[in-house]
Amino acid sequence: MSVEKFLFGKLGKSDIYSYIIKNHSGAFVEILDFGGRVRRIVVPDKNGELSNVVLGCDSPQGYLEPGHEYYGAVIGRCANRIRDGIYIYNNLLYVLSRNEGDNHIHGGRKGFHNMIWKCTGVEEDAVCFETIQRHGTEGYPGNVKMSLTYRFGDDNLLTMSLMAQSDRDTIFNPTNHSYFNLNTEGSDAARHFLEIPADEYMPVDRSGIPTGEILDVSEVMDFRKPKRILTGLKAEKISEDLINRHGYDHNYVIKHDSFHMAEAAILTCVESGRRLKISSNAPGLQFYSGNFLEPARTAVCLEPQYFPDAVHHSDDFYWNPQPILEAGLLTKFEARYEFSVISDEEIDRLTDLDDILDDLQL
Repeated sequence: MSVEKFLFGKLGKSDIYSYIIKNHSGAFVEILDFGGRVRRIVVPDKNGELSNVVLGCDSPQGYLEPGHEYYGAVIGRCANRIRDGIYIYNNLLYVLSRNEGDNHIHGGRKGFHNMIWKCTGVEEDAVCFETIQRHGTEGYPGNVKMSLTYRFGDDNLLTMSLMAQSDRDTIFNPTNHSYFNLNTEGSDAARHFLEIPADEYMPVDRSGIPTGEILDVSEVMDFRKPKRILTGLKAEKISEDLINRHGYDHNYVIKHDSFHMAEAAILTCVESGRRLKISSNAPGLQFYSGNFLEPARTAVCLEPQYFPDAVHHSDDFYWNPQPILEAGLLTKFEARYEFSVISDEEIDRLTDLDDILDDLQL
């Protein structure tokens, strides 16, 4: 195991550094201090060939371009959307920036993704960062101190751990916004098989804001058993769920607590043989099928997080837990990304299953 540091480029007067954590097989992840973001995850396919499975840019300036700003980044203070950019907590009204129409998304323009995180140390398999987001940034209350660790081992398991503490009550709902394609770059990620162990999901309106309902998964929204993403997308023109966002851009209910780790998704590519298992201590998982990428659906996002716009549903038991970090308390968000290669038998099983679903037109 080793960690190497490189100068990645400059943003204004600031040097931006890259940290590569490499294991004994040659697989590695590359982390940038700009946005605390994952730039590359290079892991083997079924033939043992190493290649990158996430979207990234070749320079710091690339991450400032529209559509690229969230690639691989730590998102916060609040991942996803907050309706009208306002919320009330303890009878106080907080007005946030509106950076997506009338709504607030991903912590605003000065969110975690646009901060330079200070490297505080490296271990043989890990890189550690810290930063402070000041009171009033994008309208959020409280000075939030954070420590971020990425760890990558010989088992091709990438772990992201984010600790945070605030001096005032505030929203805290982070995630990682990596875009995954387990096949070759530019290929159709909708051909991946996806499994999400959730019985319920949250329908959204055309702006991506949840309607307030929590519904049982329908055939189109049901990923409790693995199926190609493309299978569901075939219903895009007839399913109101998919019409509103031109595909999948929905939060799935994984659990109703934020204490224990739970499996959130399994993404599999039979063409490359790669599999990704994601687990987290967050209660929800946002699945985005890359509808607005150019070209569309050349990668997908699987983002563990609290439920979107939850602060507008604090009186509803089914929208708990709430993404509130109380003053003085220490909280931890953790997500694990385990990469592996499936057997030929598993490839055949999934291919046969795909044929059956096609015949049933599910």
